[in-house]
Amino acid sequence: MASDLFIFWRCEVMMLLAKRPDHYVDKPIRLEEAAERAMHDWKTYPPMHPWHDHMKYILATLLGRAFHLRPSPEQMADIIRTMKAYATEHCKSPEETVAHYKGIEEMRPRLQELMTENYGFYKFMRDHGAKSLSYARFPVSLVPRAIALESAFGVNYDNAGVYHELAPGCISMRCGVMEYINVDLRRRAGIANQIIQWIFPELVEYRTVPAKEKLGCVITLGAGLLVEFRKFGLTLEQLQSLQIIACDMDETLLKELDVVFKHDFGVPFVESGIDYRLCSIDEVLADKNLQGAADVVLMDGVLSYCDDEAHMERYVRGMKDLLKPNGVICCDLQVLVLGLIMCAVVHGWKSSMKPEKSADAAIAKMERVCARVGGLNMTYEVDPRNPEPVGVTFKLKRS
Repeated sequence: MASDLFIFWRCEVMMLLAKRPDHYVDKPIRLEEAAERAMHDWKTYPPMHPWHDHMKYILATLLGRAFHLRPSPEQMADIIRTMKAYATEHCKSPEETVAHYKGIEEMRPRLQELMTENYGFYKFMRDHGAKSLSYARFPVSLVPRAIALESAFGVNYDNAGVYHELAPGCISMRCGVMEYINVDLRRRAGIANQIIQWIFPELVEYRTVPAKEKLGCVITLGAGLLVEFRKFGLTLEQLQSLQIIACDMDETLLKELDVVFKHDFGVPFVESGIDYRLCSIDEVLADKNLQGAADVVLMDGVLSYCDDEAHMERYVRGMKDLLKPNGVICCDLQVLVLGLIMCAVVHGWKSSMKPEKSADAAIAKMERVCARVGGLNMTYEVDPRNPEPVGVTFKLKRS
């Protein structure tokens, strides 16, 4: 309960200090990137508001825990009826409607369990989640897996279990376009993609490369679904021209990679030529064959899960050892914001993430780590649109 009160205090302070939340609308950046441009081609979405979209549901969750508030069986049944009515109105064919009905019934036990456990989640479903063809799938089966982050690019599974574009106007698409965490994901993934294309200018004019020749080596650690390679205009042929070594420990990723590669490139993942290893980051860092082999090392969304600063230093030192003499590391640190608190408190995103209290704290930590590792020049970017930055992206280059 003490931790809940601390979270509430932190949320209240952030809400009171929050500036007018229109920065993502007023100051779009990098619209030359295909992913960001595609998201802004949708009709304008209202910005995420600290109270209406975050705080009131966090508060409902905490009050529900304190006073044992629960929705009634009739209230939960009404959520299911609303979901089916929305599907009836918005599905494009009777067959699609039937598929959504089936998916809703499959999810029903878990949805009822989540609503019973968490009054804030019930409130969110009542206000937003039930009026969507896709939202219920997120807390039931997608969060906190890497596939949930596909919504940042306007695509994910719907309530029928089909992976396709999110419907314009629904809460899933609005969160994909406007939620601070998703906007920051596009920003930092775009930076990683820019580094790749900067290191390998041949990609821009790429035509044909003999099968056994590679333009260079990219190692990506905690790779997830490889959004840096899929969502910013690189073609399948360009990916195949690079030696890409990826690692992650989630065994479900290979199945999901097949789904996303078929969607984005029209081929199963095996045809990408990417060496994807189901192993820990430490195993790749200890691979003697990879020492000094990489032009670029990526670690997106990982360092904030380190146990402590010494753990982070070990990762940075290991990544430096993978680099060629003029290689570049791209990594980031997350910052505590209302969106992260909302995911944890309302949507039950159980995570070992340890976000920094501010962007300045994240920068200071990386400076200390780089000073101890030695031989790295550090530059960084904080999202210039956000008064409460979600994260800081770092570029570390061998001196």
